[in-house]
Amino acid sequence: MANPIYGQAGLEAMIVDKLKDPKRLGLFVAVDGFINETNRYADYIVPDSVMYEVWGFTGAWKGTLGRLTTACWPVVEPRQQKTAEGEPVSMDSFFIAVAKRLGLAGFGDEAIPDADGHLHPLNRAEDYYLRAAANIAYMDEPLPEADESDIAHAGLALLLPRLERTLKEEERGRVAYLYARGGRFQDASDHFRGERLTNAWRRTLCVYNEVVGTSIDTMSGKPNRGVPGHSLPLLANQQTMREVFPEDEWPLLAFSFKSNLMNSYAIGNERLRMIKPYNPVQMHREDAERYGISHGDTIRIESPGGSVVGLALVSESVMPGSLGIEHGYGHRDLGATPHVIDGESQPDMPWLRAGININDLGFRDPTRNVDGTWLEPISGASVRQGLPVRVSRA
Repeated sequence: MANPIYGQAGLEAMIVDKLKDPKRLGLFVAVDGFINETNRYADYIVPDSVMYEVWGFTGAWKGTLGRLTTACWPVVEPRQQKTAEGEPVSMDSFFIAVAKRLGLAGFGDEAIPDADGHLHPLNRAEDYYLRAAANIAYMDEPLPEADESDIAHAGLALLLPRLERTLKEEERGRVAYLYARGGRFQDASDHFRGERLTNAWRRTLCVYNEVVGTSIDTMSGKPNRGVPGHSLPLLANQQTMREVFPEDEWPLLAFSFKSNLMNSYAIGNERLRMIKPYNPVQMHREDAERYGISHGDTIRIESPGGSVVGLALVSESVMPGSLGIEHGYGHRDLGATPHVIDGESQPDMPWLRAGININDLGFRDPTRNVDGTWLEPISGASVRQGLPVRVSRA
């Protein structure tokens, strides 16, 4: 997930030479399950586990009637190297090992206090996660204990030895019940009290944001607006984007959209690539006619910060004057580069390089005194929607 070189518009061209320079960045340690466009420049890459190999909890973003916390445990054995203690090398085990080497409080044999003040160890990931699971299992009314059917149907046999070596005897059955159901979920019968939601939104719906409204634009010294308002896209010095990048020079606006198949790190999934191996650029018929482009043509898209070559998908699925680029393609790593490791080259897989990434069209804001990419002025988010571009047949 942490791959800013791929994920932030215009960042690679601006800082990649600095990432390579040890005089600017003395030590770069990355923790990841894959070599990606950012951590390829790291001095060390600590391997990490991936989905189905990890411990964790999440809550719902929104859109659920009841309260819930999901819980996962390593149902698949991680493939990376093991530590001397038999734990998979991962972010959790790396942080614990570093903390213990540094002698930091809160790690080691006497680290985690319970409600009675007794200290428990934090030497492996499960020391933390299983005790967190016990906290969830005992919230409000404690969960019942798992029975043999729960354990058999949820495939918890491999988890039981970890419960036994980590938790108190009275906690094990309730935590097993939690994992058997994939978390803790409020009973559906408790979602309503009469006709009213039990967990209704009780805060005020704010039209005015006091934090924004009382802040100052650090570039101009003027107060920020605390209410919604329309504004043309602005650069750092408050000039509109079109004042600096005029339409006669950059007539189109490129935007990205979320793929229905790919995300920013799923390109290695062959079954998804079989469905959609690359991302053609969506272009309106009127624009295609204006620039002499036909459906299926190879086109070059140029911006003030770079250029990419893609395939034109001509239709009326986008507005005239815009180019739609599906996100998740155009990788230079995540398997797209055959690195040599211990003298052995990884396989060259050209399909992982297929397609284009809109962030390669991002650019530095020319109105800033210190180099920086074009940012949205309130949140500071990278701008990758409405990038000024021009297009031609390649």
